[in-house]
Amino acid sequence: MNKVQSFFSEIQGRISLMEKTVLFIGGFNQDIQTVPSFRAVQGDSVPGHISITTGGVARNIAENCSRLGLNSSLFSLYGDDSSGAVILKETAKSGVNTEHCLCIEGEQSCRYSAFIDEKGEMLYGVNEMSLMNKMTPALMESKKEILEHSDVLVLDANLPEETLGYLNRLYSGKTLFIDPVSAAKIGKLKGNMGSSCVIKPNVIEAEKYAGLRILVEDDYYRAMNAFLSDGISQVYLSAGSQGIYYSDGQNKGKMGAVPLRINSVTGAGDAASAALVLSVILKLNMIESAFLANLAAGSSLLCSQSINSELSLSYLLNLCKEYQYESKLS
Repeated sequence: MNKVQSFFSEIQGRISLMEKTVLFIGGFNQDIQTVPSFRAVQGDSVPGHISITTGGVARNIAENCSRLGLNSSLFSLYGDDSSGAVILKETAKSGVNTEHCLCIEGEQSCRYSAFIDEKGEMLYGVNEMSLMNKMTPALMESKKEILEHSDVLVLDANLPEETLGYLNRLYSGKTLFIDPVSAAKIGKLKGNMGSSCVIKPNVIEAEKYAGLRILVEDDYYRAMNAFLSDGISQVYLSAGSQGIYYSDGQNKGKMGAVPLRINSVTGAGDAASAALVLSVILKLNMIESAFLANLAAGSSLLCSQSINSELSLSYLLNLCKEYQYESKLS
């Protein structure tokens, strides 16, 4: 058995013995993805494919974690409309515990629409997430027992700013993994993260948070230092085709991406976040964590949907072998 096989075998064995629970708090919505069959022309209509699936950053990370073997529960809100019923049912089918999801009468479920180009790259996305404003500190207080009995909290910046601050203050003794969601929302995190937090921004989000442009190699580390200066324990900066940069102030580096052909970029960040959540729980080092995150992102890049239904640790091992990625761990 080589080093990579031993790595995955050990992870699988540790997960099978694990009793820790992870609570995911944040985005839970209907995803609409539009992909043209060929290059679209502004002001004109082109044939293509429009898909409607279940989404939301926190929800998607939860499903990916469930597929990787973690005990995952989602705490979020949905409306009493037809899409709410669908996203609740589909999430439960994926293996995520949805008993803590609450239906809000008279409200519309959250929605997100992504426009993808013919190469699989996202042009832009539009979100309608106003229901998340009801995820208040008072609601968190009413769910105190659930929060206290969860070993790890995974939050996304769809939550109100005051709720992010409340959770960071009250549960600073727990590991908090935070996904910024977008550059428009990362500002909520300023002053609302502490030493128990691990974060995974992308380049646009990191630039916004740090107030700089990432143009050369050193800029990645300067951007990560902005997070570390605010007391965050670990930063994993997702740089797309460049891979993942990482730093905890003492250890830093870059893990190159898996060299594969992209089908769609939608969902790759959520898959990477799920692998990082698993890594944090297992206390993997940053090199191992970035390695696993890149493989998880690669599994999403290969499929047209936001979540690869084949995702598992054995799938990631096979992916590693197929694309000769083993050397990254040596």
